[in-house]
Amino acid sequence: MTQPTTKIPISSIILDENIYPRKGIDPKRVGIFAENIRDGFKFDPIEVEPAPDKPGKYRLLDGAHRWSACKSTGVTETEAVIKNLDGDDPLLYAAKKAIGPRQLTEDEARDTARRAYNKNPALTSADIGKAIGRSRQTVDSYIADLRAVTQMGLDIKIFRMNRLGIPQDRIAKRLGLIRTSLYYHLSKMPVLANSINTDLSRGFTVTQVAEKHNWTEPMVWSLALEDKEDLDRFKEIGWGLRTWDQWEWNDCDKRFGDDWPGRIPFVLLKQNAKKTTRLAFINADWRDFQNTPATEESRKGAILIDDYLSILNKTGWQHTHIIQAPMSAQRFSAVVVSAMQKKRILGVTSRYVIILKQ
Repeated sequence: MTQPTTKIPISSIILDENIYPRKGIDPKRVGIFAENIRDGFKFDPIEVEPAPDKPGKYRLLDGAHRWSACKSTGVTETEAVIKNLDGDDPLLYAAKKAIGPRQLTEDEARDTARRAYNKNPALTSADIGKAIGRSRQTVDSYIADLRAVTQMGLDIKIFRMNRLGIPQDRIAKRLGLIRTSLYYHLSKMPVLANSINTDLSRGFTVTQVAEKHNWTEPMVWSLALEDKEDLDRFKEIGWGLRTWDQWEWNDCDKRFGDDWPGRIPFVLLKQNAKKTTRLAFINADWRDFQNTPATEESRKGAILIDDYLSILNKTGWQHTHIIQAPMSAQRFSAVVVSAMQKKRILGVTSRYVIILKQ
């Protein structure tokens, strides 16, 4: 069926090398076409599509040599079919059109296959082969190394999401996989962990193993600490028994992953709460007051009510009330109180209830 054509200026057409399947334009072929134009020969219309992000411009899908010949002979307009590819890969479309008059060379076919796969790893070898005039097996050989890297990257994503406890149906949905494909990848998870565990057992540090395998340190730590008791885990990461002083309000241990809104969830809460929601936050000042006279206390490491208020306000919550709530008197025995008085130690005897709104 004849496709409708439109006359467009030669100057509005561009050759986008990102979607051009050949290594270059053959000057001999351009010369022959130019001579044909001077002799009054009529060519089939070229094919173009609107150039992304370049209003009024078109990029070539088919007819690079005809277009070049028109330019060289001073032709200002040409008949063109303006295509709408509807999401089809323009590189493969251009390759399919190119193999009609002259087959792609081996280098051109390999280069086109690799470029197409890099842009869209979901393409099958059969899809690529049909466009470039090569068998599926040949395309497999062209992109084997690229496919291996892509598959490894996908395996690591699945491994991490699986370790985080994300349900399989959600993993499949997030990564655009069908369940059977996800099961295939999950079956490789034990093998994926074997090389990591082997290096850890040989005495390599978590940092060294992460660098060697291009994993994040939190992923390696998840294996290094697996099946250990809490005390052994604390020892591995250099924590003492007083675990509470390892979690500081403004920061978290980077070995346990990147920061995200749910760690200190006030931003996440604000985004998902109704406008009428009120937040009640209960906490007390934390100071290193034990055995330390008040005059010798250091602000370093302390977490006071103004710290809480500053963080809450920065996340979009505005406090309306600060209510002091006494703690139980049983917190300090008479002997402890006497000792604190002698050393002039100030203890924490109350906590705050901070009421906030959006």
